[in-house]
Amino acid sequence: MEKPETILTLIRHGLSDFNLEGRFQGLGNQARLSEKGVNQAQLVGQALGDYSFDTIFSSPLLRAKQTSEIIAGAIGHPKSIHFDQRLCEVDIPEWQGLKLSEIQKINLSMLKCFFDRPDEFEIQTSEGSRRPFVELQQRAAEFLGERIPEAAGSRVLVVSHLGTINALINNALGLSVIHQHRMQQSQCGISQLHFHSKGSVELTLLNDTDSLGQKLPKIKSQKKGVRVILMGFAKEANFRGFDFSLLGDHEHSFWVESVLEEKLLLSGSHPKPEIFNASGKILDSPISDRIKQLRMMRDLSSVLIAVCSESLPKFANCLFEIPQVIVGGSVNAHRVTIVLHDSQEHGKPIIQMLKLVRKIG
Repeated sequence: MEKPETILTLIRHGLSDFNLEGRFQGLGNQARLSEKGVNQAQLVGQALGDYSFDTIFSSPLLRAKQTSEIIAGAIGHPKSIHFDQRLCEVDIPEWQGLKLSEIQKINLSMLKCFFDRPDEFEIQTSEGSRRPFVELQQRAAEFLGERIPEAAGSRVLVVSHLGTINALINNALGLSVIHQHRMQQSQCGISQLHFHSKGSVELTLLNDTDSLGQKLPKIKSQKKGVRVILMGFAKEANFRGFDFSLLGDHEHSFWVESVLEEKLLLSGSHPKPEIFNASGKILDSPISDRIKQLRMMRDLSSVLIAVCSESLPKFANCLFEIPQVIVGGSVNAHRVTIVLHDSQEHGKPIIQMLKLVRKIG
């Protein structure tokens, strides 16, 4: 008999006072939850109330500790929280407590390397040079290597930090440190990994902020460029239920893969879709040209794209350079939603959210 899968749910801590002030937190333990951060933890705890967890792990840093305790209380978890040092945030001692503007003045090129080349990012200490993101990835690997086998067939909750959650996801999916900044983690956003008994791993949820009253995660950087809402549908899926309010009041467009055209049931009040063929050279398609155009704009615009689930990994990889392993589960999914923010200020599009609904049966 096949063993049940292990489900790992990941939550970033709530909004801290350092977050409000725009200060780098890292391994520092001074930051604590703000009033809004406490409320966020309560809301996500309520959203997880019907979800029975076998074990809760948390970073011991105060902001994560407070969040995990609030969530554990909200879900009525009867067991103690296990605090694990490996779940702490990336360690850059000289930046702790500083504002971004202050870090820019100290070493702008170093900050650029932090975001653009995390695999090469290096700091100097009294003990020699260190690569913080490489160390973070190693910590994530050690945690998963020990805890996932121990928890085989159970449901595990982890409360941690932006950098650490991305490192855990990347490590679980076999991605390198270079992808460290490709995924957004909002405060108290929910992500989920499914570890199958045969060894494969599936990302089914990334940065879900519904419990916080946000249909889409807030854009962290400057609101310009294009937000892409990429939706994948299985052949037997119900194509109703498009939420066109997600496109906003700014400039937007709606694109549909040609094989789905006849299955769409849209009223005349909805925007008329542009039809494209995803089977050809995607990079040379009209939709690719439109994305490039909107990416250069100073104001934010939105694009809604509907494709077949089975073609979504190739499409997302060709057009947005998303590693196929991140969206690999969409091939056999009933419905998938991916939200991206793409602008000139990003080296590559940021994956803001992913929701995967599996086929039944």
